[in-house]
Amino acid sequence: YARRAEKALEDIPGVARLKRYGHLDREIRIELLQDAMEKWQVPGAKLVDAIAKRNIRASGGSFESYTSEKNIVTLAQFEDPEEVWDVIVDVTAKGTLVRVSDMAIVKDAFEPEKVRSRMN
Repeated sequence: YARRAEKALEDIPGVARLKRYGHLDREIRIELLQDAMEKWQVPGAKLVDAIAKRNIRASGGSFESYTSEKNIVTLAQFEDPEEVWDVIVDVTAKGTLVRVSDMAIVKDAFEPEKVRSRMN
């Protein structure tokens, strides 16, 4: 709602700039389940690595033509927190895919509050 309101206010003629106060950025929290980690015998570091490798934004170089040069960027970032659930962390000897949803709880939240603003 805040982003939509901000966009609407920016589109009003005469509005030069907006400042946000008390705005909290979105944060995806992943809580590891100890029992599940022991069951699947997968260390937490492997889960973190799997998520990091799936959620990337990397430069792929550039493409040049006679008239211009374009940068190539690889985007494989999560659009929705539910996509984190489906990340494959490991494969068992029997071929079973172990996903984040088997080992953790994913929560869509906000970053911790640093400043509290009140206006009267």
